[in-house]
Amino acid sequence: MKKALFALSLVCTIFCSAAIFAQEQPEAKAEPEPQNLQKVADDMKFQNGVLFMKLGLENKALEELLEYLEIYSRGIHRNEALMRIGDIHFGRMEYQKAQKYYRSLYEEYSDSDDGVEAYYKVGLCYKKMGYRDSASAIFNEILKEHGGSSFASQASLQVELLSILSE
Repeated sequence: MKKALFALSLVCTIFCSAAIFAQEQPEAKAEPEPQNLQKVADDMKFQNGVLFMKLGLENKALEELLEYLEIYSRGIHRNEALMRIGDIHFGRMEYQKAQKYYRSLYEEYSDSDDGVEAYYKVGLCYKKMGYRDSASAIFNEILKEHGGSSFASQASLQVELLSILSE
């Protein structure tokens, strides 16, 4: 209950501060730029989800982050939102749901470190669900396609662990 009240007061403080700040600024333009407002709104919606995660309110964080993905389909924090949703499900041992979001992240950002990390986590999900062959295939693909990434050494270690487990 205290966390919820704290979160509510923090959100109210942010909105009040923003309103006061907006009133104190001299009007340089008659109309605000829609793109800037869009970026601010995008960022605020994502930060609400992050705040709820920090407060340990995972259900509320999931709700905010899923709304973020729905509202801002090309949002500036899309990759982070997908990763955080996957991480919440992974922490809850909901590996099927987690791999869905990790896989989406990899498909959209396969050339980035976040994308490779997400694909590595897909492999971990398969490993946790007992699908060792699928997990091994993913880790081997990371080694083949993303050998220079920071997750290649971790994928190599997972391949070795899976081979030991299968003996």
